[in-house]
Amino acid sequence: MDFETIKLETSDHVGRLILNRPDRANSVNWKMMEELVVALDAAASDEDMRVLIITGAGDKAFCGGGDIADEDMYASWDMEKMRKWVRKTACAITEKIQKMPVPTIAAVNGIAVGGGFD
Repeated sequence: MDFETIKLETSDHVGRLILNRPDRANSVNWKMMEELVVALDAAASDEDMRVLIITGAGDKAFCGGGDIADEDMYASWDMEKMRKWVRKTACAITEKIQKMPVPTIAAVNGIAVGGGFD
């Protein structure tokens, strides 16, 4: 699968989900959240995968949390629209990781703050 903000690789029954925005400390924007939902579904349905490792690209940051510089994330949304989106997408990511049918390891390779610490 081709993603813009993450990578999903599988080799020898080991899945690697890489947060791939090292220039932004692998901080999460809307695009990454949407891609994570798709990638986690793909990982969960991969019957050959025996473990999933989640890590960050580069050597300085695992995940710097939400990318607050991404003003398009919230500028035009009212609170109700934001609440619904967070429930549908952000909460879904955490739930998908918790329900992953294989062991999941966070290989924290640098800073991990905010949502990246979750």
